[in-house]
Amino acid sequence: MEKIETNHQKSHKFCFMLIVTVWVLLILSGCKKLLGIEELRFSGKINDDITGVGIPGGGSIKVNGYNGNAVGLLAVDRKSNIGDGKINADGSFSVSFTKWDDATIYEFSFLYPNNAYINNGSIYLNTLLVSSSYFSRGSHTMNITAAKMTVLKIYFKNVTPFNAADSLKISFPQPTSNILFGYLMPRWENLQNCTVTFFGGIIGGTNASGTLRCNVPADRRFRFEWLTKKNGLTRTFNDSISCARNITTTYSLNY
Repeated sequence: MEKIETNHQKSHKFCFMLIVTVWVLLILSGCKKLLGIEELRFSGKINDDITGVGIPGGGSIKVNGYNGNAVGLLAVDRKSNIGDGKINADGSFSVSFTKWDDATIYEFSFLYPNNAYINNGSIYLNTLLVSSSYFSRGSHTMNITAAKMTVLKIYFKNVTPFNAADSLKISFPQPTSNILFGYLMPRWENLQNCTVTFFGGIIGGTNASGTLRCNVPADRRFRFEWLTKKNGLTRTFNDSISCARNITTTYSLNY
């Protein structure tokens, strides 16, 4: 005969499972406390520094701890990969990470698909430094801004060659004071009759040409300069250019 479970039995079973679940959670929480483990949380929103709205596209965040008081060769000054988080499609973000008692600073590395943005005020490669004192209550909220990146291609050609020792060096100054690492992955492409020098320039004479491609902050004007050397004579030039978002801006440099 099939056994039929009464409503009373079902209710008793549900209450039992609920009590067991709560009990397990309490044990786990107690173990964390006994082990000295505490979870911290960092959240906020990333807004486009030109449009003022939340950035699209999402991304991820990695967390490291840094101990600025570490002294000596055996001292531990860094604890890597102590947490991670997510950048949502509307620019909001949330990070959970393990507290490190020795940390004076927590380093949050923002990773955007295809290097689409660069955070304002980041020290290096979208790394935001936040004092550990801000997490004294377990969490901290901060809104930040980021610049949209876009592509710039500089087409160069040696139109008045002297010999194969002719050289060209293109350099990019920082566009604004709050973008400390403003240019990502500059690279030479489609080089013809020229080679890249040890110092990152180009050397080549007749028919030397190619492209310098890089990612730059969009919707602002900035200056760049180039240095040429021919027949022992060195000359410096400069210009400015504005690069709009979502398109590739091109510049022709004949030297």
